[in-house]
Amino acid sequence: MKKIVFINLLIISLFSCKNETKKESKNLEQSIEKNLNCDNILVSLIKNSSISNPFKSKIKAEIDKKEDNKITVRLFVDSESGTNIENSIGWLIIDVAKRKLFDITNDIENPVELKFNPSDFDFFLKCENLNAKNTTMENTKIDFNELFNEGSNIDFTPKDLNKDITEIKEFKSKLILFENSNSENFDSGNLETLINNETFTNSESFINGEWLDYFIKKYKLNVSSLHTLMSKAIEQEDFSAVKTLAKNGYIFNIEELESSKEQLKYFKSLNGKIDVENYYDPSYSHIEKIFNLINKAYQNYVIYDKDGYTNLREDKSINSKVITKINSGENINVITNPDEEDWCLVETKDGKKGYVHKSRIVSK
Repeated sequence: MKKIVFINLLIISLFSCKNETKKESKNLEQSIEKNLNCDNILVSLIKNSSISNPFKSKIKAEIDKKEDNKITVRLFVDSESGTNIENSIGWLIIDVAKRKLFDITNDIENPVELKFNPSDFDFFLKCENLNAKNTTMENTKIDFNELFNEGSNIDFTPKDLNKDITEIKEFKSKLILFENSNSENFDSGNLETLINNETFTNSESFINGEWLDYFIKKYKLNVSSLHTLMSKAIEQEDFSAVKTLAKNGYIFNIEELESSKEQLKYFKSLNGKIDVENYYDPSYSHIEKIFNLINKAYQNYVIYDKDGYTNLREDKSINSKVITKINSGENINVITNPDEEDWCLVETKDGKKGYVHKSRIVSK
């Protein structure tokens, strides 16, 4: 039976890599749903904690017992002799009710309280609850900040999710939990967490820019409405984010162009010196690339309509008064981004202002 399955998969891979990828992803999700390994999640909780142990990098863990909202955990490492012997190296207590983690290895009467990542703690408890109650992953919710937060360092991309790396496998388990509980509804405000702040010397996190593109496409987000996100990307000089939003159809306005221009002036005024007060290091600046991208797009905004022209209207409605006609190929200045109804306030080359639907605006 295994041989037949293998041959079938091989044939599929030869004829359709795309279908193979989709099937592999689906099978992996089903596998995780059926057998979520809580021990791996427990190990992640411990390794990311403040525990002091000479074997920290090699630590493995298992639950020894559960009683009165307390979980006793045995720490061990595999024997270096090559035999199937495990050497115990420590003990922990997880106090579920008080949300505390204690190291009792040296003194059970005077345990050492450990600091830990709250999202790791929550994910472990959810995993245990999942296995204990035999529920499905679709019924288990996880917040976006348990995937990405201000302290996240995620340099792998969505394309790396099938790699056999512990960190990535644990992340993918969380991602599937999140997507199962948020199959359609997605708060676009979550995306602000994905904006990097590398130019500033006090930044301690990094998230690969491909994740922004992933969630935009995953949830088919209306990029034109993500004004706050774009403002943050410009302010924090995340060129990758600005480029991703532009690639997905974002229309820049005059205010964003001016904002990037002012930021560029500030950058040049430093003459390569670090602004200690604002933690700004110009050697990592991306503002010149950001300004050039925005300026090029803005200066090249033109009207395109298959009828050869579009109407400049007095209000945000196809029923409002027509001010004038704008011919296809004619340059315009965008004053405001598209609103909820997808209308932009624009100015024509002869100074007339009015509203045009965003679908008629392109950057040539």
